[in-house]
Amino acid sequence: MTPQPQAPRGNEPVRIVRGAGIRRIPAWHVHSLAALWRALEIAAPERQCLGADLTLGAWRGHWLAREWGQQIGLVEPDNIQPALYAPQREIDSYADTVATLIDNESEGDRNFMSAHALACALIAALREHAISHLLLAAPLAPHRWGNENIQLLNMLQDAAPHHGFRIVVLLRSDASVPHVPGLAFDVQNAPAPAPCGHAFFPVPGLAAPCAAAQYGAPDALTLRNGKLFISPNWRSTDAAAAPPAALEEHLQVYFMLRDGRQEVDFLRRQADLRFAEGAYELALHILESIDQDRIDPLSAALVESQAQNIAIALMDFSRAARGKLPAATLPAVVKASLYQSKAWGMVMSNQAAEAEQYFALARQLLDPRQYQRLYLYLLNISALNKLRLGHIEHALAIENDIESKLLALPFPDWHLIYINSLNQARIFKKCRDLERAELYYNRAFYINFQLRNESDLLYANLCYAQLEEMRGTSEKALTYWVRTCLHWLSNPLPEAIAPRVAQAILAQPLSGKEADVEKISHALLHSLQAAALALGRTLSPFVRPIALARIDAQSGAALCLAQPGWSVFGSRAGPAEEPIFSGPEYQLLNRYVVGLLADHFPHTDFTAFRALFTDAQCGIELADSPRELIWSCVKWQVPELMCGERRYAIDKACLKTIASLRVETSRAINYAAPGQPYWRVHFKRYLRPVVLNAAEQRCMEYLQTPSTLADMSSALGMDTGSCLHLINAMSEKRLVSVH
Repeated sequence: MTPQPQAPRGNEPVRIVRGAGIRRIPAWHVHSLAALWRALEIAAPERQCLGADLTLGAWRGHWLAREWGQQIGLVEPDNIQPALYAPQREIDSYADTVATLIDNESEGDRNFMSAHALACALIAALREHAISHLLLAAPLAPHRWGNENIQLLNMLQDAAPHHGFRIVVLLRSDASVPHVPGLAFDVQNAPAPAPCGHAFFPVPGLAAPCAAAQYGAPDALTLRNGKLFISPNWRSTDAAAAPPAALEEHLQVYFMLRDGRQEVDFLRRQADLRFAEGAYELALHILESIDQDRIDPLSAALVESQAQNIAIALMDFSRAARGKLPAATLPAVVKASLYQSKAWGMVMSNQAAEAEQYFALARQLLDPRQYQRLYLYLLNISALNKLRLGHIEHALAIENDIESKLLALPFPDWHLIYINSLNQARIFKKCRDLERAELYYNRAFYINFQLRNESDLLYANLCYAQLEEMRGTSEKALTYWVRTCLHWLSNPLPEAIAPRVAQAILAQPLSGKEADVEKISHALLHSLQAAALALGRTLSPFVRPIALARIDAQSGAALCLAQPGWSVFGSRAGPAEEPIFSGPEYQLLNRYVVGLLADHFPHTDFTAFRALFTDAQCGIELADSPRELIWSCVKWQVPELMCGERRYAIDKACLKTIASLRVETSRAINYAAPGQPYWRVHFKRYLRPVVLNAAEQRCMEYLQTPSTLADMSSALGMDTGSCLHLINAMSEKRLVSVH
């Protein structure tokens, strides 16, 4: 008898503990769907199962989440990238798109983040609807799984034993076992000859009833939303039937590519939509399926330019380095784009000498007056090439030129300022001019103040830790390494860390692949131990891992533990939580960090903690100063604060300190635009504009100059508790900061 998964656990929040290594998923050769239900002991498949069909490939981003989610009323996944194809726009406005791509890259792997959110929503809905099985018809070669679908499968398989459902991969009866990186399939039955002598269903995905009536679907399951899950035996890559009359655009692409038709503008638009959805490989496949030799030179160049932009966004630098050279008759700006993207791929593929000529051509062709910001991005990557060639002074001169040109722009371009500041910091660090390196790091990280995401928080501390090590200030270096590790272990999605941060930790080439949590954890532990050893200290691991996470309203923390430079919050209520990642290197780092924390508080019983939490203060940094610590304790209703060996009760005795807390408008704000009836606030990076409500507007008008909480409460006619509530909400929205 087939073992049954655990029953769902009420309405508890979905938490997916993920692991390292290959996930194993059961797979069945489908002889018939009726036989499959018997083998799986599924009594009512129409109620117990959700189906998704990849037999003819995925033709939208997050295909699995879309197909499963539609059957239980989940909303469609949001786009995760900007549009790259916009033929009518002003060319220099593409700099705005570049800025968005920079933000998205700095946040980390947005496909992984989206897949995780979709997995959590899906699992909660499975519980609500009593779904026991997720059925997945596997792709027939050469059709694609889609990397974002593999990420979702990994997470769902990790979660399945704990949340009461099973994933079943279904194969044609005569199919070989698929080879998919990161997945392994445990085949449960023997193959058999596939049925023959019948027409195959030719449309990808779950079948609409009208299409099933047109082509026939003798072995199918009618799903909750009325669509049909067709047996893989009725699918074939050789199906040559004409498409149905009414067909969604993404499915039109499948038939267009199958039949070798080239509607170039349509395919370019569809590639752009797929890129925005996260189907990156599919977007490139669509563009690379266009035969550029069969179209006019300008159209071919625009196809190539779009493919190159996607390749660079994906950090597929080898593809970018192979990019085609432009024809001499093309417009200068198009030629400049193609030379730049090819050179960019080359410099990132260790071909700096070959790249130099193409960078020079791009700079000659791109008008710096007409395309101010795009030209500065071109100078930026040109400076990197000079650095790779060993021409440090020339690289620094280019960065200095960029800095002066940025000052001349009518409005600050925070993305370019950030990149330019970081690049100069790295050059000065390479030259061991540590004072100026720190100055430019400060400039860069100041831009992200109260905007820092998980990658930003870790990266800033990593940079400062390395600087202090170079200076020989070992105590400061250790503090920064502790903070770096605390941020890493508190990150709910370490696999999604930004690729440039992973590169900096591992000292490896830049890659758009999912972060290797185990390698990063190993490297951070080595750095932490070396920093402690520089002070003559030897670290000892704690007896067990203790889960670390970001604090929130449900954390139930009872105690804040603070040392100069860092703080953590401890919760004792309930059973111990498992760390969010189960890899041995990650858990070993956790034990060493917890051991270090426990050494600082020898009279505190860390074995009593079910979990530890950190407060990044809405993208600022770990709470550190007395005011920050008190504000964090008040905000999260933590009754006790321990600084060193001194304990403080967070009660009415703290009211004077609370009243004296200073409130000011957030440095994350770029500008506020007048609106009817309220202001529209724009941020320097990451966040979409926010329209204020009436209470927020009054507060922002009052905070033209910083104020204390007491004065603000009085001026706004609010009691302290109501004012605290408002300020906390505005801090979460990055409108104000408290210190």
